[in-house]
Amino acid sequence: MLRDVTAARAAALGETAAAARLASLASRHLPVAWQDGRHLMRCHPRLREYLLERLERRGVDRVREIRAAHARLLLSEGRDEDAVEEFLRAGQPDAPSMSTRQLLETLRR
Repeated sequence: MLRDVTAARAAALGETAAAARLASLASRHLPVAWQDGRHLMRCHPRLREYLLERLERRGVDRVREIRAAHARLLLSEGRDEDAVEEFLRAGQPDAPSMSTRQLLETLRR
């Protein structure tokens, strides 16, 4: 789901002990690129695709929770359009209206 993974972004999706998990991954031989002193991980596209497929196996309710958390993260990062799409994927059609209101308020400023 996350293109750029940091401990803070993973924690926003509900990953407990995100910093420790990210640090443990840094010592493994994975198809990822590390940036910012190994504090930011970007997966190879095929690994990311595989991980997204694995995510879908967690069950509909859990995936929706994670997608909604991702949408909230995107909102907090100012990525309103992406957040709306993610809220829809999460099965929360009313949530995008909140984002749309925020977007309109931003445009009025």
